[in-house]
Amino acid sequence: MNSLFVSMASKNGWLALLLCFSFSMSCYAQGFAADSTVADSGFKWSLLPTPNEHRLGLPHSINPDFHTFKMTKSGGKWRNMVGHNFGLVALEWPGLAVTAGPAGYVELHDFDQHQFMSWQLWRGNVGFNTYWDFKKLNQSLGKGNRILLSLGWFHESQHATDVPNYVERLTNLTVFTFENGAMRSFEFYEGQLYFVQQSGPVQLLLNVGGRYYPKPLLSTSRWHLENSVFGEIGISGKVHQFISLYGNGYFEQVNNNFYSNEHGYILKWSAEPFLYRKLEAGIELHNDQRQRFHFFGTYNHSNGRGLDFVRVYKEYGAGIRLIF
Repeated sequence: MNSLFVSMASKNGWLALLLCFSFSMSCYAQGFAADSTVADSGFKWSLLPTPNEHRLGLPHSINPDFHTFKMTKSGGKWRNMVGHNFGLVALEWPGLAVTAGPAGYVELHDFDQHQFMSWQLWRGNVGFNTYWDFKKLNQSLGKGNRILLSLGWFHESQHATDVPNYVERLTNLTVFTFENGAMRSFEFYEGQLYFVQQSGPVQLLLNVGGRYYPKPLLSTSRWHLENSVFGEIGISGKVHQFISLYGNGYFEQVNNNFYSNEHGYILKWSAEPFLYRKLEAGIELHNDQRQRFHFFGTYNHSNGRGLDFVRVYKEYGAGIRLIF
């Protein structure tokens, strides 16, 4: 993620990191200050909550940017991710619970079929996420119903490893004029609203969210992303104490001002939205700590998620996912 360090050297980058650090430290300090009055105020705090506690018990997501360990082969192409959503601090009041911590991943993927392993393209993502549980509101919704909120800020950069083939097949540039370090480096603010309903062995997930992409911190980046909206629906059902079956659907529209003729790309693109449509069904194995293993099949009709964003894929695949 070579553009990350350049990005963070700017004033706004340091400001974003300072805000994240200040929030964490204030939570830590508040915990010490409130420790002697927990019995009176009802305030509780803890450091390093488990991943399941950090995400407030939310089920998994098939969002392409869900931080996890995943190996997928779709349309004859590999797409593999290593990532995690770390819990740093958890705060709890009588009517509200908030958790916060860093998150990130590295994903390697191919644009050609039948590669031995993913390597041709890669993207890295790092940021800070918070989860909000409005407990008094959820109590009024009835047993088994919850509304949760997540808010975060993230940096992402996307690059090619197989530069010669990428330049030859997707652009009319040369390896000397292609700006691999700055072609796609950006930041975004993200908000997601979740509704989870648990009815006996069946769990329902509804999720809507959006992103805003400000001007990139890296001054040489080709800025063309504006905003996005996305939604997901999922259902799962227990068939055994530690075994569940699930199915999820995901849709996202990314609005942009990208014109391929201005950036040297062969495939024609004139600011049409990038679209992501995905279906997934699989089996989940989990333990008492809610560590989960998935084996799944998937259908994907989407733009590329990395530097292959001008391509549109329509393909079937299968994979595994591990959630700690």
